[in-house]
Amino acid sequence: MAFTVRVTGPEFASEESQRAFLRIEESARQYSAHSREPVYLIRRPLEIPEDHFVLLWPRGAAIAGMYPYGGIIRGWEHGNWESERSPSAPEPRRLSMRPRPEHPVTTFANPHSTLEAARRELAGILTGDSLEREPAEMEVAQSSRKETISPENTRTLPPAREEAPFGLIALFTGPVEQMRIAPFSDTLFFAMTFEDAVARSIVHTPNLLRAAEIPGVSYSNDALEKMYGLLERSAQIHGSIRESERETEMPLPPVAPLPAVRQFKFPLQWLAPIGILLAAIVFFAVRSIRHPGPLPTPPMPPGPVSHPPSEIVIKMPVEAELFISSYQFHTRQLLDRALTYGEGERFLPDTEDIVVRDSLSLAKGVYGYFNVENTWRKGMLLQTLQHVDTISIVRFLDPLP
Repeated sequence: MAFTVRVTGPEFASEESQRAFLRIEESARQYSAHSREPVYLIRRPLEIPEDHFVLLWPRGAAIAGMYPYGGIIRGWEHGNWESERSPSAPEPRRLSMRPRPEHPVTTFANPHSTLEAARRELAGILTGDSLEREPAEMEVAQSSRKETISPENTRTLPPAREEAPFGLIALFTGPVEQMRIAPFSDTLFFAMTFEDAVARSIVHTPNLLRAAEIPGVSYSNDALEKMYGLLERSAQIHGSIRESERETEMPLPPVAPLPAVRQFKFPLQWLAPIGILLAAIVFFAVRSIRHPGPLPTPPMPPGPVSHPPSEIVIKMPVEAELFISSYQFHTRQLLDRALTYGEGERFLPDTEDIVVRDSLSLAKGVYGYFNVENTWRKGMLLQTLQHVDTISIVRFLDPLP
């Protein structure tokens, strides 16, 4: 295959990170189709708790951490970073002596320190020092590690690999208005907004790939495949560990207290009426057993219900790939799995598609997924059509009597 974009790893914990990653994946696919260079994206293959992914391509590799902060970002090489939310519009001037409330400021851990620890772990995975242990041993090692990485001790650590270092990218997925980042001694560390990451340079290269480019590094296809396999296995191991930890930490539902048992005193004046009622029940039961009535005629089984097929024609101005299913797939990973195992009806790229389905399922509504110009449109089949698309109904249900 001349060019390819391969994606693996468990889904991100944040929906905001999932939406940002879909645009990053689409940008990588457009670049790969244009340049014929492979790009590999591995979600959450490392131990750090933040949503992250590893990017591999022939000219380098990088670890991208995803941070849901916006507003004004302030960062330094040492110490925590800040995110200040600024108002969208200036407040009107008020003749008041009350002090104005300050803009809320959020403090978070230094991304460089976190990504530096991830860089050392990535080097251990690719050299075989980390994945030689079994998943159970890795879980014990993770639970026993309680060290806190500070900017002072990360400064003296040696690089991960002298011959092929890895880039570090702090990717902010929130609505960033301004970034004020102090200079860093680590020349392979970059902090950028999500919009800047998917933007293209003058040579059609996304800025995210440019940040992952390492001078003097050139990976062959075999080397990229080997690194991709090691990181895919690491992502599976860490995914199973996170799932087991989530099940262990799940709180038990609160137990409702049992209601107090109230003592019931049976009134003696009810004994005579109840005795008469029981005697009448026994009398009629014995009589019905001795003289049974005629058996009721069993109802006829209902005939099979058939739903006639319906036929509609969908026309689009450009060739598009169509996939129709009775189920809704919320993530791209589930959609790719459905395409692989044929969990629906798939139409090859064309400007006209003839859809024939039974009238009941079409009336209830089916989900349509259109791949138009390398972009998926999803939703209910008729809701995914745009004003340039046309639909004509050839036959829908039988005519009324």
